[in-house]
Amino acid sequence: MKCLTTALVMFMLLIVSQDSLAGGTWTTVSMYSMRSIAVVSDVEAWFSDGNSVLRYDGETRTSFTYEGGFSNKNYVYSIAGSSEGDVWFGTSNGVTRYDGETWTTFDKGEDGLLDGEGPFGSIAVTPGGIVWASISGVGVCRYDGETWTTFTKDDGLGNNDVTSVAVLTNDIILFGSYRYGISIYHGGGWSYVDFNDGLISNYTTSITITQDGVIWVGTIHGVSKHDGEKWISYTFTDGLVSKYGGIFYGSPEYVTSIATGSDGLVWVGTDEGLYCYNGETWTTFNTDDGLANNRIYSLAVSPDNTVWIGTGGLLSRYIPDTGTFVEETDVIPEEIEIISNYPNPFNPETTIEFSLPGESAVDLSIYNITGQKVRTLVSEPMTAGTHSIHWSGTSDSGQALSSGVYISRIIMGNKVASRSMMLMK
Repeated sequence: MKCLTTALVMFMLLIVSQDSLAGGTWTTVSMYSMRSIAVVSDVEAWFSDGNSVLRYDGETRTSFTYEGGFSNKNYVYSIAGSSEGDVWFGTSNGVTRYDGETWTTFDKGEDGLLDGEGPFGSIAVTPGGIVWASISGVGVCRYDGETWTTFTKDDGLGNNDVTSVAVLTNDIILFGSYRYGISIYHGGGWSYVDFNDGLISNYTTSITITQDGVIWVGTIHGVSKHDGEKWISYTFTDGLVSKYGGIFYGSPEYVTSIATGSDGLVWVGTDEGLYCYNGETWTTFNTDDGLANNRIYSLAVSPDNTVWIGTGGLLSRYIPDTGTFVEETDVIPEEIEIISNYPNPFNPETTIEFSLPGESAVDLSIYNITGQKVRTLVSEPMTAGTHSIHWSGTSDSGQALSSGVYISRIIMGNKVASRSMMLMK
């Protein structure tokens, strides 16, 4: 490892604000071709054009220069922030951490990291601070604060050509790959999802997970989401991506990046513009609306739901109209909700807590990650209020289920809610 000193150069941020368009405000930022973005807080975001790293605190831009090994030769491919405040960077030669004062670099082939010609193209940090990083064509690495552990196809990873990493829980990590769908790591075991399970394509490019556990996957043929029961896919026929095809990648539905915020909106970047899904319809944004450039390289959403968009030109920032997208907190909820299951992960028993806005017939069932129903817990009328039910990790036939990701799904009339949980033996 190398500890690196940092020289800081402060710049005032030049921004150009657009009129409020499509229910929000666009801002163009004088930063070019941001290939990677990570948001740490409402006011702190990190960016890289590959050759440099910059931090924006809401007022000024800070540019970092490097010494002792983390130089411009270390092209930055990915950025992720942690709950402790550390920022992690996947580079062409390894993984680097910045703790607010000091840079620490872990080199390829040393310090326990995998070695290979590819870069560390994806990186993610769990709520517990565990770092996961993928090196293209070689595999993935996990850092627990002391040592790196490597995983390849020989260890259960579906394919070594990992394109994206996403965190569902501390112990459930999803890895998208090129040609082989998704590998899911759950506390030591592995499971897999591909085209045969309902995924729109095995050629995945990006993954994001909403706060309520809905998994969204970007591919070269559109996007898929898992609604707690099955995979649902969207292409240009649904309003996603121009039907004329991408000029850069060639595929009409090539998704370059995907992100979501606490408001539940899903943002999809392509080389022909930006798309937003509100649960019912897709909205398109392009240069006519205020986007700096239609070719999208990267996306990130801050806790206040500000969207940062790295484009083929300048950086764009979009602040949605909160009056349009945020539900009023003083209105009595009309939707059912699975509040939690505890413990999670569990072995083999857990308690599922849920709320009902009214009296009605209710169906509460458990599904595996491929969408197969494995257990019906409730199928009867219930009263309004908060309820809980115990599940022992068994199927309807009484068979003990294997470790993996399971989805609890509740239906009341035409209302549906779901939540992911992890059985870990």
